[in-house]
Amino acid sequence: ASFMFSWGPICWVLIAEIFPNTIRGGAVAIAVAFQWISNFLVSSTFVPLYNWSPAFTYALYGIFCLVAAVFVWRLVPETKGKTLEDWVTAQKKDVLGTHVEKFPYFPLLIKLIDARGNLSVQVHPDNEYAQRVEGEYGKTEMWYIVDCEPGASLLYGFKDKISKEEFERRIQDNTLLDVCNRVPVHKGDVFFIDSGTLHAIGKGILICEIQQNSNTTYRIYDYGRVGKDGKPRELHVAKALDVTNLEPPKAHPMMTTDMDIFAGAKARLLASCEYFTTYHVAIDGKAHLFCGDDSFQSFTVLSGKLELTAGDDEVTYQKGETAFLSAGLGKYTLKGEGDLILSKL
Repeated sequence: ASFMFSWGPICWVLIAEIFPNTIRGGAVAIAVAFQWISNFLVSSTFVPLYNWSPAFTYALYGIFCLVAAVFVWRLVPETKGKTLEDWVTAQKKDVLGTHVEKFPYFPLLIKLIDARGNLSVQVHPDNEYAQRVEGEYGKTEMWYIVDCEPGASLLYGFKDKISKEEFERRIQDNTLLDVCNRVPVHKGDVFFIDSGTLHAIGKGILICEIQQNSNTTYRIYDYGRVGKDGKPRELHVAKALDVTNLEPPKAHPMMTTDMDIFAGAKARLLASCEYFTTYHVAIDGKAHLFCGDDSFQSFTVLSGKLELTAGDDEVTYQKGETAFLSAGLGKYTLKGEGDLILSKL
């Protein structure tokens, strides 16, 4: 029993947890070899040692089992229950890829936002302003409309160019919405929101948001809502005046047709900038994909159920779930029927 719960599972725990994907094949082979060597030594030495001294034999193997149990407990990393940040810190930056070297922090946030009401009108600064004023990076983001109610809309920049003075005046007299660019939305629409672009998610919209990892947000208009203290929520008018682009938003180039870059899947490039690249991928059957050394990949399932297979590992993901694939994973497959947003650096 002691062997079963100590030396026995070491090989399989190592296979599952300790080896990076880039060396897992060779490392597993070595671990399995040691496992069989251990089995041979146990089976060939137990009987003669037992005949010589039963007490010594059980004590000796008990010590080995205790050492093995401590090794598994203290030295073999366990990922269940850990945050992504904890896991990346333990694995070092290699799992993020070579492109992450230009970032001093984990570069992406991926969110699903279900707007049951109109969210506040806001803007994010660029890197230069945010680092100078807030001490952190700015924010560029992308929205994919996962679903929406009939007639739903969002705010995206301005209808026409306005002056800084008019912008400030309209904030003060609550007529800002009159000059905002209100856009009706439909499932599958994409919006690239560069830093400095005024924006707001409207009621009845479910979006998948991919963004720079930053918390810097300047609230401009909040529909008169109050906080828990009964007072109107804070607005950041002065800073918004500094960073908001007061012209209509510029179209961001993106693919409107499917690309055959993922064998067995239909993929559409949604956005590509210095901070992230995103694809919409539709799978019906089996698709073969590849995660190279340059960047990790992350996908969020928007519909259906998909089975991920990488090496000997198989995991099933359903709508709303997100997977993180470490850089250097290599070939992997997705099987099933559904669609997803795939993000990388």
